[in-house]
Amino acid sequence: MTLTEATLARIESKLDALIDALAGEDEEQDITTLDGDAAGGERDQTEGLG
Repeated sequence: MTLTEATLARIESKLDALIDALAGEDEEQDITTLDGDAAGGERDQTEGLG
């Protein structure tokens, strides 16, 4: 197996793992920011945008 074939095989296996992981995300999950704070949902209309 050449280096190119080995690289493509590695990429393919990683894509397969990613597709499997994404397929398991059918149920809703809480969305968080990178800081771990809750994100999404309704905005408090009494607060300003800035």
